[in-house]
Amino acid sequence: MGLTSYYRKFVKVYDIICKPLTKLLKKDAVGWDQEATLAFESLKEAMVNPLVLSQPDLSKPFVIKTNASGSGIGAILI
Repeated sequence: MGLTSYYRKFVKVYDIICKPLTKLLKKDAVGWDQEATLAFESLKEAMVNPLVLSQPDLSKPFVIKTNASGSGIGAILI
């Protein structure tokens, strides 16, 4: 889950998918069950979804969005 949490903003309902796995991190957790297995499989599927992990299409144009203020500068490539 630690590795996948980096991508959480790209996975719809990440927190709901991971809830059974998060329960296993508690001190009094009972153990791995069918619900945890289903959550693990759903998380794996979400991680390989092309909307999450994909190479850029270099044949399409890119757009740079920028923003600046008195305290910082930001930019994204879309």
